[in-house]
Amino acid sequence: MATAAPTRAVVLGARNLGATITRDLLGRGAHVATVARTPADLEPLHRLGAATVRADAADRTALDDALRADAE
Repeated sequence: MATAAPTRAVVLGARNLGATITRDLLGRGAHVATVARTPADLEPLHRLGAATVRADAADRTALDDALRADAE
């Protein structure tokens, strides 16, 4: 049975698994915000259409602030 992709997703991490998940969700038409610390990791996903958020996912306050700013 096929599973419908979410229409919106936040992916923590832009390397390896995070990048693969982001690309898959984008390919299914989802709006994806990808969070990572380094611009070099985010840039390729931004070019594919992901909203990119520069933040440390381990820092709850910074992550919350960055995601709120991206949503505005």
